[in-house]
Amino acid sequence: MENRVFSQPAVVQRFERMVLAKLYTDRGTPEDESNRKLQQDQFGFGLPYYAVIDPDGTKLAVLGGRVSIKRFTEFLDNALQKWDTRNSAFPKAEAVRFIGRDRPSSNSRIE
Repeated sequence: MENRVFSQPAVVQRFERMVLAKLYTDRGTPEDESNRKLQQDQFGFGLPYYAVIDPDGTKLAVLGGRVSIKRFTEFLDNALQKWDTRNSAFPKAEAVRFIGRDRPSSNSRIE
């Protein structure tokens, strides 16, 4: 997903409206164990697993498994549309947080 989908211009364009985060869960570190617990409690399991959440932690969209570029951009569009509908008063660049198991392209922000 990281190389095939995240680097596509349509995906990068949507990522520009999000704060990107990545949870590692499989390296065996204490941080990974904490991330695994967060993933289990908030999102369920399945790798790769992607979630778009708002600043309050409300899930706007979730997606699991390897999918086509079209399906992934539809997933992002759905989340952004929900955000825009619910929160039109907030700045777009600080709108939503994307959490994914794969790393975004170097053109995207990770925080």
